[in-house]
Amino acid sequence: MILMHNSPEMTMPWLEPLECSIKTGGVPFKIVNNCDLFSYMDKNKDFDVLFSKAMDGVEHIVGTNYLTDIDWGKFKRIIDVGGSKGSKSIAILKANSELNTVVFDRPQIIETARDFWSSKQDKDVLNRMKFIGGDILDSLPCAISDEDVCFFMAVFHTFSDEDCKRIFFNLQQAIGSYSPHIIVADAVAEESNINEITASMDMQMLIGSEGRERTLGEWSNIISDTGFNIIQVIDMRALGKHIVIQQQQYTNT
Repeated sequence: MILMHNSPEMTMPWLEPLECSIKTGGVPFKIVNNCDLFSYMDKNKDFDVLFSKAMDGVEHIVGTNYLTDIDWGKFKRIIDVGGSKGSKSIAILKANSELNTVVFDRPQIIETARDFWSSKQDKDVLNRMKFIGGDILDSLPCAISDEDVCFFMAVFHTFSDEDCKRIFFNLQQAIGSYSPHIIVADAVAEESNINEITASMDMQMLIGSEGRERTLGEWSNIISDTGFNIIQVIDMRALGKHIVIQQQQYTNT
């Protein structure tokens, strides 16, 4: 994570482009690198690998309390959206022997994921994992039962409000007639007097993407516009919150 944030690609946008971006609304990373973050990774394998390793290392920053903050045993399958190579899923599977998971991320990350773990993890764990590559803005893996859980950890803050809505619409399509559990693990910014950790994360989103750290009101606006409701917000012992979401048609049932 330290190497990624101190790479030329991520440090140069903090310099001259920052003032211009604040005035015009542009993205500093895009000004410096001539394309958005994900397009740049598609074209530059070394940075793509560095970014992927940084995402796999998130648990070293936020801890592994997500293993016990959620009762994973009540689910049958996790759809780990934006799960990189699957380190979070592996940790959860090792603690829950009856659970299966689908790890979903960009194709170039997924295509090497199983080989990456083949010599590092037990076959029992890997046999309960499925890896699917795709574009989150196009589609998501389909739910197969009400006992699925769609898990998004630190995903939405990278995207604009418009793209977040697009992802939630894709989620509606992926759910179909089922009513799986939906958990968004992300920051919820204070409406005023934002704390400095969330503010620093918000600035990083400003530098590298069209995303932001959102207040509960901003989360609610996006989610309700796409056919879902927030039914619970749970404090995580580490950074951020668990936002529990349900389709509007099931909220009062």
